[in-house]
Amino acid sequence: MYFFQRVYCIGLIAAVLGLSGCSLLENPQPKDKPIVLTYEQYDYIPASKKAILLNEEFDNNTRGWRTVNNSTQYSLNITGGELVLTTRTNEKQQNLIQLPTLKDSMNFEIETQVRVVNIGSSDDGSGNMLLWGFSPAAGAKPRQWLNYALYDDYKIVNIGSFNGQNADYFVNDETTQEAYRYRNYNKLTVRKVNKTCYYFLNGQFIATKPFTSFYGTYLGFGV
Repeated sequence: MYFFQRVYCIGLIAAVLGLSGCSLLENPQPKDKPIVLTYEQYDYIPASKKAILLNEEFDNNTRGWRTVNNSTQYSLNITGGELVLTTRTNEKQQNLIQLPTLKDSMNFEIETQVRVVNIGSSDDGSGNMLLWGFSPAAGAKPRQWLNYALYDDYKIVNIGSFNGQNADYFVNDETTQEAYRYRNYNKLTVRKVNKTCYYFLNGQFIATKPFTSFYGTYLGFGV
């Protein structure tokens, strides 16, 4: 398998100072029309009540993203305002930075744009992944993370966590079909309010999951 992806992060917003009211389906639609809930109807928090912890445009590398260009198996680079992860094997590649100011006791949003640029002819579920609350391997301790992943050719999302031994994943392959932008930029949004996380794809609601505590202080991307 040969494929690579480009990841362009437009920002991470966290440390919410207050919550606005939330009322779902105040005006129910007729039964013969599909009900579409908007981004604002899931415990939406106005921008005026948010504090920005990270806004990464990838116009430089002052935050110390890992760069690798001397390997025949993979490469990691920043170019043209994008973080580019390339893998030429079945091995997952990840690129992360520490963000200790983002704490799981906060209400927060993480938002980014990702795109699969190219894959080889032997695609087997290739895609990209937003990672947070990540803890790297140390000694006998394996890597652990929370993630929101896209599988490009299948147009499905994978939301969950990995505790180093067992995975707890929710896979959605139905409501993502219309929202998914194949081989184009897809905006991922994770919104945590109290004990619930809401997941959106290009502004369309995908799923909720009970909040899972962070394993570590790293945030980044995988391919």
